[in-house]
Amino acid sequence: METKRIAENIFEVIESGVVEIVTGVSTAEQAVATYHEARQPPPVTDADYRAAAESLELVTAHQRDFDNPYDAAAYIQSTNATYHAEARAYVDWRDRLWGYVEAKLAQMKTDNVVVSVDEFAAGLPQITWP
Repeated sequence: METKRIAENIFEVIESGVVEIVTGVSTAEQAVATYHEARQPPPVTDADYRAAAESLELVTAHQRDFDNPYDAAAYIQSTNATYHAEARAYVDWRDRLWGYVEAKLAQMKTDNVVVSVDEFAAGLPQITWP
């Protein structure tokens, strides 16, 4: 009876998708190694790094109550001196931000280096508001 219960439990675990039966694995050590390899997070992509920069763009726009980066940049045409100055600072900073992103991504490819998204984001330029 105990063997039947163990077999049922194993079947439930396999059916739940928690583990898969891996062909060609003959030892517990190989099974554990195969499991850990499959559980590795996906590699970081350029899109992940760009998403961090886009997030900073939005947060920075919100610092001055702009709804989004586009609104922040649009105020560069404002006749209100304060709005114009903030928009000018934002646009100048945004150009530095994306210049940094593109240069950093190119350098990482050249050097064959991958950093975490958090490490990448920590190096992003910050704005200085007027």
